[in-house]
Amino acid sequence: MKKLLTGQGEIQGIESLGDLRTQAALTERSVEKLKKQLLDFQVLEEYHDLENEARSLTKQISALIDEKVLDREYLDNLQESFSLENPPEMDKVIRIYKEALSEVPDMVRRKLEETKVFYESVVRNRRLYLEGEITELQAKIKKKDGAIEAFEKRKSEIMNILNSHGALEQYSNLQAELTRMHIILESTKEKIRLLEQLSETKSEAKLERAKLELMLKKNYAEQAELYNKAIKVFEDFSSQFYENPGSLVIEPTPNGPDFYVKIQGERSKGIRNIQIFCFDMMLMQILKDQGFGPDFLIHDSHLFDGVDERQIATALKIGKETSERLRFQYIVTMNSDVLPKRDIVGIDLNSFKVSVELDDKTDTGGLFGFRF
Repeated sequence: MKKLLTGQGEIQGIESLGDLRTQAALTERSVEKLKKQLLDFQVLEEYHDLENEARSLTKQISALIDEKVLDREYLDNLQESFSLENPPEMDKVIRIYKEALSEVPDMVRRKLEETKVFYESVVRNRRLYLEGEITELQAKIKKKDGAIEAFEKRKSEIMNILNSHGALEQYSNLQAELTRMHIILESTKEKIRLLEQLSETKSEAKLERAKLELMLKKNYAEQAELYNKAIKVFEDFSSQFYENPGSLVIEPTPNGPDFYVKIQGERSKGIRNIQIFCFDMMLMQILKDQGFGPDFLIHDSHLFDGVDERQIATALKIGKETSERLRFQYIVTMNSDVLPKRDIVGIDLNSFKVSVELDDKTDTGGLFGFRF
């Protein structure tokens, strides 16, 4: 986002033409992609059924794999047990007896032989059982491998179908997205058109301001004597209020002539108001010297807000003398309690009062609906 300068100032947050053109180009490409997707889209009525079947197959495959893991662990345990199932070594027992006794009794030898036969029978039966369990478990694992392979094959077939087709709502969503992108594209193009117009207007305004500034500079040079007179007259009025009077500055700018007052010290409201008074009096004198202008000047009481009593008195005195000298009517609206005293002004202000008499002798009398 950039700031765009116009003849009226700054417009915040307007995208540049470059940004908008880039956005339009990318949006247009998205529109073309969506059009192609819609053109190639194949709607499959059984789409959701196949989706559900694929999800079911995924769950079954996962369950079978979990079962296979448990079966494998059990098979490993069975095979380990099978390898450990061996008949007892009777020779070791006899050797121990011989070491303990000089001779092994016949009765003990017979008992050992019987025990050996018994344990060999137990081990044989145990190994037969383990072999059966191992064979059965291996068959179950093989069967599950086959089921997993079949499920994965079916799932692969379904996914190929789903990848090459789509559901009706997907098609509708693509259409809605295409419509939305069309709106964005048209909106962006409209912004580009408006911004181009604005840019053209800005260029024209800039050219006009340059012409205006050139005309002002030319006029300033041609009317230098009049400008100098205005500056001197302003200072004459301002010097009657301050020891260091304000100086009127007039400068030609691209936006027209700029008037401001340079004055030392704090620029309070009272000082600004007195400078306005001096400016108005200067205008009246310049206009009268040129032989035209209004025959009256009106100042409202607000002009004297923040101005001390002595400066108000000076302003009223200047107004009286200037209006008499230049032959125009000077009117001031002011509350009587704000009027400076006679000994300060040096003139009788009562002789200049235009008093309004209010009475309630008639139905139209009174003030703001109040009767006395």
